[in-house]
Amino acid sequence: MFLQNSEKKIEEEFLKLTEKLGADKEPLKTICGKLDACDRDLTLAMKYLYVTAPYSDLVNYSFEDIKEFLYNHLERVHALQEEMFLNYILDHRVNEEEVLPCRTLFWNALKDRIEGKNAKDAAIEVNYWCAEEATYHSGDDRTLPALTVYRRGYGRCGEESVFLVNALRSVGIPARQVYVPRWSHCDDNHAWVELWCDGKWYFTGACEPLMILNKGWFTNASSRAMMVHSRLFDLFPAEGEDVIGKEGAAVMLNQTARYAKVKTVTVQVTDHAGAPVKDAQVQFQVLNMGEYYPIAKAMTDENGNDVAYANSLWVYMDIERGRPARPDESEIAPYGTGEPYEMTYESRKIPLPTESEELESFPVRRYHIDTNEHVNNCQYVQMALESLPKDKEVHQMRVEYKKSAVYGDMIYPRIAAEDDRTVVELCDENAKPYAVIEFRFA
Repeated sequence: MFLQNSEKKIEEEFLKLTEKLGADKEPLKTICGKLDACDRDLTLAMKYLYVTAPYSDLVNYSFEDIKEFLYNHLERVHALQEEMFLNYILDHRVNEEEVLPCRTLFWNALKDRIEGKNAKDAAIEVNYWCAEEATYHSGDDRTLPALTVYRRGYGRCGEESVFLVNALRSVGIPARQVYVPRWSHCDDNHAWVELWCDGKWYFTGACEPLMILNKGWFTNASSRAMMVHSRLFDLFPAEGEDVIGKEGAAVMLNQTARYAKVKTVTVQVTDHAGAPVKDAQVQFQVLNMGEYYPIAKAMTDENGNDVAYANSLWVYMDIERGRPARPDESEIAPYGTGEPYEMTYESRKIPLPTESEELESFPVRRYHIDTNEHVNNCQYVQMALESLPKDKEVHQMRVEYKKSAVYGDMIYPRIAAEDDRTVVELCDENAKPYAVIEFRFA
């Protein structure tokens, strides 16, 4: 069945999107109305594209514009793993380009040229077609979409690679753009294309066809690159991917090991006395274009090593008026501000399981209460941890605080274990949660 393994994840993420933006408000009101008229397969595919796309795509592009990317029903597509299909065939985005429908046009132009060819030979033929339609021309503007490159006949390397990726996806070959943000040996950068054939990734220069794959003018240069990365718009990267951060809606994946000899190194930050420094930001930079350009960032643990990260949402309250307030500069200054940490940011809402097991209730104790006369936030987490099996090692945790419990209240815990997470609800006597805690395990 189409997207059988991914259906639950897609539905959960779309529910989060409707809760955050409002299913009764535009643009989701129109989107949901059109989804109601679609069959199951089309609905799942469209929901996936909407939950992984930048919010701006929901406003800037019509339902029909996005739907144009879904026509592909080739047999080689049916044989792909779901994650490969979703990320590298279905996805309408390659980079930050404008979304202009192009896949049907490219398929009609290419279908006769690739007929009877295996995936590898078809990929080479597609690149020859792209070279016939577009050539290199430098530029510094926002990355142009594949359709624009095709119509005007030229583009820089990032635009040529967007063109080739869309052409390959149109004929059912998984493809992605890879990118060196800055070369280590000269002042410049470069982008090319990776494509999936015979169970592994190959590379090729976009609009620079050769009779074989895994060869290009940049082969030797990439072996000296400090970083080669690709972008992924899915919320859950495939197992084994080396996630190095997040940039807007895109998850950044490290692909350097495919091009250069690599090894894992540990960087320790110490003070003048030689003691490890906690929470120090470490940047890895390369000298290029007259500046030291950061290609990766991390924070250190108590040993001076990067170990964990977290995100939290807070509200600044006017306690006299009982409503949120905006802090002024004098109130912000003592705490300081900085760039967001490069990590995958989860949504605020935790999707609740459809079924859960009720555990033994217990009262709120004195030691649960903080100076505000209600249960301290950390105490909710501790309550939830005590509900878990003892052999579980928590790898990731999310908490959604619903309302305050006070001394004397009864807590009625509920627990639900799913494939990749366990959810604990700490509820009142009416099954309304005080807090919802989601755990994922190592």
